[in-house]
Amino acid sequence: MIRSMKPPRDGISASKRISEAPVLIQGPGAIGRLLAMRLSSAGVHVELLSRGMRGQRRLALFEGDGPGLRAQEFADLRFHSLEDEADPRFGLLVVTTKAYDVAAAISAGAKYLLPGAPILVLSNGLGHDESLLEFGGDQPKLLGTIACGAIAETHGRIGREELVVRTFGEGPIRLGPPVCNASPAISQSVGMLLSRGGFEIHCVEDGRQAQWEKAALNCGLNPVASLLGEPNGQIPKSAYFLWAIEAARETAQIGRASGLRLPERGWRGRLADLCARTAQNQCSMLQDLLAGRRLEIDHLNGWVARRGARLAVPTPRNQSLANLLANKRSQELLRWQQTFRQSTGLELTRVSSSG
Repeated sequence: MIRSMKPPRDGISASKRISEAPVLIQGPGAIGRLLAMRLSSAGVHVELLSRGMRGQRRLALFEGDGPGLRAQEFADLRFHSLEDEADPRFGLLVVTTKAYDVAAAISAGAKYLLPGAPILVLSNGLGHDESLLEFGGDQPKLLGTIACGAIAETHGRIGREELVVRTFGEGPIRLGPPVCNASPAISQSVGMLLSRGGFEIHCVEDGRQAQWEKAALNCGLNPVASLLGEPNGQIPKSAYFLWAIEAARETAQIGRASGLRLPERGWRGRLADLCARTAQNQCSMLQDLLAGRRLEIDHLNGWVARRGARLAVPTPRNQSLANLLANKRSQELLRWQQTFRQSTGLELTRVSSSG
């Protein structure tokens, strides 16, 4: 379902620029690839910005998992490398990098934009509103979230690889300015463009609200799923689901202390619903762990713990989860998982990194 939106009453020139100029997506991971595929299939001119990749690359979209599964869509899209000279001709920058790369991505990607073209950050984690505002510049700035279970893979042999994204269910994109009372015109224009890719769009008054609501769920689910080494659907079956609930509640408390409207109750139900809707999916943090990549824990639970310390609001569960996952290498964590599972008597079935 695509939510209908009225054309903005102001910002006409910006709206025209957004709809007519090409879109640049920075961060060709699972979410970046999904956005690029869907928009390109709808006739939107999309290119991607990454570290090291350049030229034409083939992308393939799979829905679900299992033997004999065939790609739903293909697209041949152009990649730009951060090492190349910037080409300022794009009408929208969408940042989908890892949380720890967002600030640098905003600075590097903005060089490719036409004057006054907006920047939208859809990355996981907290603190991106501060990165957007600290960057300055004349670009309109938007903060948003996307609800999607997805895994990025590479298929084929060297020189003929397909960059694959495999999806396990999609939810809405929520976006808005990173401060209250900003003009909704740019949000609506960007939302209308993204809706062409088949996404359900919710334009909100304050993008920070959407960011914190998703972060509360991520702070609960992601570290616990990573410590257990299990897909989302298994987490409510564990006694350590309580850790996820406690972390989500603490995150919401810090959000309220920061001036946002986050509920005090209902986090058990929200987490259980999320796990049920994405039962087969491995959260992004567990995917990073299995692939040996850096974790986003410092921009989730670690960020909440630091903000809590500044506000003099205790966040013991977020702090403990951050301590467990921070500064550990992938193989060390995988060994720790096995010890943790044995010591707690957990006997859940491990899934493959592509499942």
